[in-house]
Amino acid sequence: MNSTLPTLPPVAFDQTVVASYRNHSSAEAAVRRLEDGDLPSNQISTVGRNFETHEDIQGFYRPADA
Repeated sequence: MNSTLPTLPPVAFDQTVVASYRNHSSAEAAVRRLEDGDLPSNQISTVGRNFETHEDIQGFYRPADA
């Protein structure tokens, strides 16, 4: 019996999924850990579905405040 694995075509790094998370907060925490580990954020991509945003205004900023 031959136990060798089949040869697969190379996969581009920009098409590789390395993790899957059930919710946004878990994925966000993972991205922060990658950034804390010195992985540049421009090399991290995320894909999501059914994402909703919520804005909670905390105050206002004026250029004179700088």
